[in-house]
Amino acid sequence: MAEKKVSFPITGMHCANCSATIERNLKKLEGVGETTVNYANEKATVVYDPSLLNEQKIIEKIQSAGYGVATAKIDLPITGMTCANCVATVERTLNTKVPGIVSANVNFATEKATVEYIPGLVTRADMVAAIEKAGYGVVEAEPGEMEDAEQAAREAEIQDQTRKFWVGVLFSLPLFLLSMSRDLGFLGAWAEQPWVNWLMLALATPVQFYTGWDYYVGSYHALRNKTANMDVLVAMGSSAAFFYSLPVTIALTLGSDALGMHVYYETAAVIITLIKLGKLLEARAKGQTSAAIKKLMGLRAKTARVLRPAAQTAGTPQFGVIEWEEVDIPIEQVQVGDIVIVRPGEKIPVDGIVTEGRSAVDESMLTGESLPVDKKPGDEAIGATINKQGLLKIEATKVGAQTALAQIIR
Repeated sequence: MAEKKVSFPITGMHCANCSATIERNLKKLEGVGETTVNYANEKATVVYDPSLLNEQKIIEKIQSAGYGVATAKIDLPITGMTCANCVATVERTLNTKVPGIVSANVNFATEKATVEYIPGLVTRADMVAAIEKAGYGVVEAEPGEMEDAEQAAREAEIQDQTRKFWVGVLFSLPLFLLSMSRDLGFLGAWAEQPWVNWLMLALATPVQFYTGWDYYVGSYHALRNKTANMDVLVAMGSSAAFFYSLPVTIALTLGSDALGMHVYYETAAVIITLIKLGKLLEARAKGQTSAAIKKLMGLRAKTARVLRPAAQTAGTPQFGVIEWEEVDIPIEQVQVGDIVIVRPGEKIPVDGIVTEGRSAVDESMLTGESLPVDKKPGDEAIGATINKQGLLKIEATKVGAQTALAQIIR
């Protein structure tokens, strides 16, 4: 396999010796060839054998040496996934076929891929192109319109699955009743006539190639990626019944029973229709899950009021007096140890411990308890709950992804 050459943006270097340290550590990795670390532009250029090494291991080695690699994260809403194997295909595509991606994790329930990547080495367009080449899609919209675009995509999927399901029911139900009634002898001799098989073919064809077309498309993409998923199984099973029955129908019309006397059009149609029902229920369930997660995310406070040093004034020769001021900052900038001020009627932005003040807090979003809970110094406060009465000062103990609400959302 050909060697790859990748440049990593390094953070934490302070002198030329830092670059030498990183070079020395990287050369210890099996599969690493030429390595150059430029202190001026803070980049490490590594030539390595991708069959022995990946970018994640290189980053881990740099981090173990005491330095960092500048990475970013992006969420990509994926469309077209039908089963857990589709998730594995998208993950494998992003992790192995797109240079510059550190890690990619795909959640089938929310239909999102969370990608950690190295800025400058890969762009969102590169990721989208790789996903589309694998046979799936990515919801495209402006950043502020992404939630609306996702909702529109989910609604379109539900409508498409609903339409195809009812078309399947429309043709499968009479086909099933006709076939079973004939097999059980409920119909007269006319039901054994060759034209009845052609009628069954006419009823089965829209189900096979309209309701079930998604499975053929999914099978094509799966097989092209040298894998197999649920679409392959459905297409194979229904096609076996349908395409076996077709030559039998022709032979019986010509007066020959060499290929058999029984056709299985109803089997193919019912298989597709029942599985389409499952896909419809799944699409609705995923839509409800996504809506519930959005509601949870909507509970989070957007900003926080914290105490920060304003200035230091002269005091005694040995001591200064620090003046504090209240500053409104984005919730992402709150750090562990910050003192957060929460006024009556406001949401508590982070998890923490009450250091000053007494109040009653509405924790119904977390516990379901409708009665407010009294809070005093030393009590624990949970982010996204609502301060009802007095002013509270809270020392932040958990922020960002560590908060209780973030854990529930995850």
